[in-house]
Amino acid sequence: LNALAAVLEAVQQSIVMLTGLASCLLITAAAFMRYVLHVDFYGSEELIMLTAFWLYFMGASLATREDSHISADLICSLMKTPRRRRILKTIQHVISLAISILATSWAYSYIAWSLARNPKTPVLKFPIIWLQFPILIFFILSSLYLLGHVINDIRALARGGDYGIDPNSRCDDSARLPGGPERKGEL
Repeated sequence: LNALAAVLEAVQQSIVMLTGLASCLLITAAAFMRYVLHVDFYGSEELIMLTAFWLYFMGASLATREDSHISADLICSLMKTPRRRRILKTIQHVISLAISILATSWAYSYIAWSLARNPKTPVLKFPIIWLQFPILIFFILSSLYLLGHVINDIRALARGGDYGIDPNSRCDDSARLPGGPERKGEL
């Protein structure tokens, strides 16, 4: 399972790196062609949108894996003990998992609907499903990663002790401390 997780992470990181590079190159080429050569790069918006969707959604799934999404967690600052912080983190992960599973179902329905109609982009005429597929992949991966976070949280609570949380840490550091979901290759 750890080997599979490592391969999956490497694939995601490669997609993020390649689509980030492609997005930058496409935007630069479109601007150069429009403002220097005074010609239009027809379909550039569609290509940029395609690479951007893969970049954003694969990057978001990596952030879910690392539990490093931006948050404004005011409640955590009121939690003074590591146990309470871990309980709060567990509740947050359970709620996020439920929402992610629901969104996965909706994304699947959206893909199925799109497959039945096969819409295409206006200029380059490529299937719009190519833009929608990263959404489904994101929610599937996020659901798996969040399930891993919930399992790790429950294990940390069962172990007791410091619950993997430094009582002097900032609230947003708690998930990346020992016993949290930061362990490489662990879902």
